[in-house]
Amino acid sequence: MTMEVGNLPFPGFEVLSGTTLFSHGHLAIAAAYCRRLDLAKRIDQMVPTRMNLRPGLVVQAMVLDVLSGRTPLYRVEQFLAGQDVELLLGESVPVHAFNDTNLARSLDAIFEAGTSNIVTELGLRATSAFGLDATVVSYDTTSTSVWGDYRDCELKQPPPGPLVTHGHSKDRRPDLKQFMTELLCVDRGVPIFGRTLDGNSSDKTSNNQILTRIGSIMARHGLGPGAFVYVADAAMVTEKNLAAVGPNVGADDQGRAQEQGVQMDREYSRSRRGTHGGVPGADRNAAPFFAEEQAMEVWRFLQQAAHVR
Repeated sequence: MTMEVGNLPFPGFEVLSGTTLFSHGHLAIAAAYCRRLDLAKRIDQMVPTRMNLRPGLVVQAMVLDVLSGRTPLYRVEQFLAGQDVELLLGESVPVHAFNDTNLARSLDAIFEAGTSNIVTELGLRATSAFGLDATVVSYDTTSTSVWGDYRDCELKQPPPGPLVTHGHSKDRRPDLKQFMTELLCVDRGVPIFGRTLDGNSSDKTSNNQILTRIGSIMARHGLGPGAFVYVADAAMVTEKNLAAVGPNVGADDQGRAQEQGVQMDREYSRSRRGTHGGVPGADRNAAPFFAEEQAMEVWRFLQQAAHVR
């Protein structure tokens, strides 16, 4: 927010006459964190472009825009018009450079460079710069609902990127198409890896894919086999996923996890049909609560035993 200072009625403030005051709130602190992460510089190094406007500055401007409380990722030019751009971005850039067309071109260049690579690089920098604990890593996915047909995703050869389609809606909007996002996080939820996935992706399959590559991800953080704990929800408990964990979980533990996972799935399916304990119309909430208890048991023993490679 800006404020033009004109004729001041208070004595002693005449020196401020004709100046512009900025009210940034917490944004200056957020900008300092961006600088400590080398956010703009690292993105510039990873995203080739012929644009005069650096993609790193675009990302930093959009991050600060979101943190200001605005939800749409457009009209960033108007947002910056009320800010001290040099203070927040580290250099003086004309605000008209951040028009929607330039932002769209920058996002296209970022997509071509690979957003997962950028998240991984920034996560590596964050763990180093802030001394984060990477010995316990959590994995989960979420769905993002969208409006529109997205007919290109129904073509035999859809465009690059995740398919926007119907799938299991975690925000309870099965009527809308969606895409999925997966995150691998450390130390109070700081992401060190992330991807966007097809809208109909299965958590069981996603867990298996991350398990096959987690070794190389964690090796970049200086952690080898047996040096970190992988935490996931009950969707991890499949025969194929436990096989990917390998010798880090004993055979007895694998069998017990599979039994609990199968029992949990049966109880939940039964509740969805409106039966529990063989009694139609019984309490539909009983099985989900049972499933949550079983999920906690599976999670607890995996947390203790699964030092994943």
